[in-house]
Amino acid sequence: MEGLQMSFRILFALAGAFLLAACNPGAQLEDAEKQIKQFQARYNDGDTEALYGLGGDAFREAATPEDLENLVAMLSARLGTIESSERTGFNTAFNNGINTTTVVMTTRFELGEGNETYVFHGAGEDMELVGWNVNSPRLMLTAEEMRALSQKDDKAPAR
Repeated sequence: MEGLQMSFRILFALAGAFLLAACNPGAQLEDAEKQIKQFQARYNDGDTEALYGLGGDAFREAATPEDLENLVAMLSARLGTIESSERTGFNTAFNNGINTTTVVMTTRFELGEGNETYVFHGAGEDMELVGWNVNSPRLMLTAEEMRALSQKDDKAPAR
C-alpha cells in the first residue's frame, strides 16, 4: 500500500511539474514579445500581407486581408509609425486547455500615444496571435467627422 501511495505522489509531482513548465509565464511572455516585435516592424513597413500572415487562425477568421489593410491605413493616418513601445502589463492564464497570454504595450507613435493589446493562444512554437487592439485618443472621431457621417447616413437609401 505504501508503494502505491508513493507512486501516486511521484505521479502528481511530475504532473504538477509538467503543468508548471507548460504554463511558465516568463517563457510565455518572452515568446509573445518576440512576436510583438515582428508585428510592430511589419506595421511600420506597412506590410499588411505579412501582418495578416503573423496572425493565427482565429485572427484571420475575424478579419479579411482587406479589413486589416483598411485598419492599418486608418491607424497609419491617425497615429503614424511606431517610434517606441514598452510593455506595461501582461497576464497569462490556462483555461479549458488553452494557454492565453495578453500583453499591453504603451506605444509612442509618430503622431501620438496609444495602448496596444495583443492576445495570444498557445505556447512556444504553437503560440499564435488571435487579437490586436489599438486604443488612442487620436482614434476618436471629431464632432465634424460625426456630422459628416450623420449626413451620409441621412442620404443613404432606406433598406
